[in-house]
Amino acid sequence: MKTFKEKAQLMRREYGLVWGVVLLALIMDVLPMPHWGYYYWPHWTLLTVIYWVLALPYRFNIKFAWSTGLLVDFISGNWLGQNALLYTLVAYATILLHKRLRFYMLEQMVFVAVVIGIYILLTIWIEGVAEVGETIWNKLWSVFTSMLTWLWVYAVLRHLRRKVYYSMAQG
Repeated sequence: MKTFKEKAQLMRREYGLVWGVVLLALIMDVLPMPHWGYYYWPHWTLLTVIYWVLALPYRFNIKFAWSTGLLVDFISGNWLGQNALLYTLVAYATILLHKRLRFYMLEQMVFVAVVIGIYILLTIWIEGVAEVGETIWNKLWSVFTSMLTWLWVYAVLRHLRRKVYYSMAQG
């Protein structure tokens, strides 16, 4: 039986890990790159939000997704609330399906592809980019790279989460 002090220390470490990973993902999202590389760059912050909502939906939920989306809005210079709304919708869909997705990697990859595809299309719609052409199709390339990156993100974040949890359980 864990004491209140041990539970509080575990939660502090867990929140520190989660927000540290989100900060790293935000930095990776705004890295400078050539124009052609922008279209193939995965959505790191959205992938981390999906992971934490999928792994711990009772602790990292819609409020977490909203605050992360608000941070993305501040950093990227988008309309205030644009990514907050879209991240909230992604978190809601993830919470609805988390029991079905939790153990099946292929279904997770398809879910990530569908959710990020909808996120990109809604972003294009919100920004008012109505021209159907090369721009929209180029932006959709990041769906494929995000889907493939999901395997790596899931493995690394799961390892980190277990390492933090088990280091507290043993010591």
